[in-house]
Amino acid sequence: MSKIYRGVRLSTGAVVVAAALASASASAVVSIEVSSTFDVDADGWTFVDVPGVGNYTTILSGPLAVTYSANNGNPGGFISAKDPSNNTFFFTAPGKFLGDQSAMYGGLLKYDLKLDPATPQWTGDPDVVLISDSGVLVYDIGNEPGSSFSTRVVPWSEAGWRVGSLGGAQVSAGQFQNVIGNLGALMIAGEFVASTPGLDATFETASLDNVVLTPVPEPSIAMLMSLGVLGVIGAACRRKRPAPN
Repeated sequence: MSKIYRGVRLSTGAVVVAAALASASASAVVSIEVSSTFDVDADGWTFVDVPGVGNYTTILSGPLAVTYSANNGNPGGFISAKDPSNNTFFFTAPGKFLGDQSAMYGGLLKYDLKLDPATPQWTGDPDVVLISDSGVLVYDIGNEPGSSFSTRVVPWSEAGWRVGSLGGAQVSAGQFQNVIGNLGALMIAGEFVASTPGLDATFETASLDNVVLTPVPEPSIAMLMSLGVLGVIGAACRRKRPAPN
């Protein structure tokens, strides 16, 4: 059996092989993405309260249960946490984001965040903290979230990361790879509102949605797979009909 595409007759075998290569190409690019979209539940996320300002490994309270909401996310469900104290609180990722995340190196960590209230702003702590036996790395995005969901983007590579605190040394490629090779904690800040001097403390609620850790699509893989598809089709197209007797 054969199929005709734009006047070119291809064998069923060629079509099957081409389809398999195309499928493999797609799988190679997307299969290792890790995500929490909170469409069903909190997906294992919790939050903790820590001293902050350079101390992110001392847990003062937690892990604490987040609040799950099935609607009004970005879109669908989302999770939220209310600031429990005058310290610093972070959302903490479940196990699927931890362990060996070296395959994601060069990719991105993305998530949606909003605050209520969003002012007065507190800028003394990073947006993301990574903790492993190899050390503590922190990253500051440089702008604060507002009262509506906005997407926050963090490089999954050493650029912009600091060792231990916002004033720490720049992270080397080796340091970053060592940490993500055996990641013990991934923490996303919920603390962005400062207490007002002389007044009662301001306890904000932070809402989180669409956390995605993804590698950069490998151009080499996609290209090789595409060339494989084209090669199969091209080989079929080059088969000449027998010359008439």
